Amino acid sequence: MLDLLKQRAYEETKKRNETVSEEVLQQTAESIAVSSFRFFLTRTDIMKDITFDIDEVLDMEGETGAYVLYTNARIKAVIAKSKETGLLDSLALETGLSLLTHPLEIQLVKKIDELSSVIDEVITGLAPHLLNRYLISACQLFNTYYNDVNVSKSEDAIKNARVFLLQQFGNTLEKGMGLLGMKPVERM
Repeated sequence: MLDLLKQRAYEETKKRNETVSEEVLQQTAESIAVSSFRFFLTRTDIMKDITFDIDEVLDMEGETGAYVLYTNARIKAVIAKSKETGLLDSLALETGLSLLTHPLEIQLVKKIDELSSVIDEVITGLAPHLLNRYLISACQLFNTYYNDVNVSKSEDAIKNARVFLLQQFGNTLEKGMGLLGMKPVERM
């Protein structure tokens, strides 16, 4: 199954990234295959049966590991673009965080804070699927934010604070992904 997943992930990655080296394509496909499969295996309550469907496992729009990986790669792309323009200024962050007033920004902060209680629930209930649900809801929240708030066209001080928030949010996603054994990728 992993070889089949890797082959499909490789083909899709190559279509979207024609200029990337073969080595990077292979590493990315491996990470996507393993991460998506691990997510798939842990997303369901342990008392329920699992039916394997390769298309479902690699779907970037469903409640899948590929969707989580894609969202994380999108966050990294926004941050990287901001670093290229030199907007990340740590001094501005001290005063800039008070500029985060959009309701979705408040929800992002709350979602970051929620991870530790989800981890406690996962441990006490032996229920890794709760972490999967958290990651999916976090990704859905980010994607709503991404569509509603144009970070790149914000005024510099607000943009700086928003990018900092996205860095923290991305770190939180990666922590959750790491607990499931998922490997983040730079691009999909």
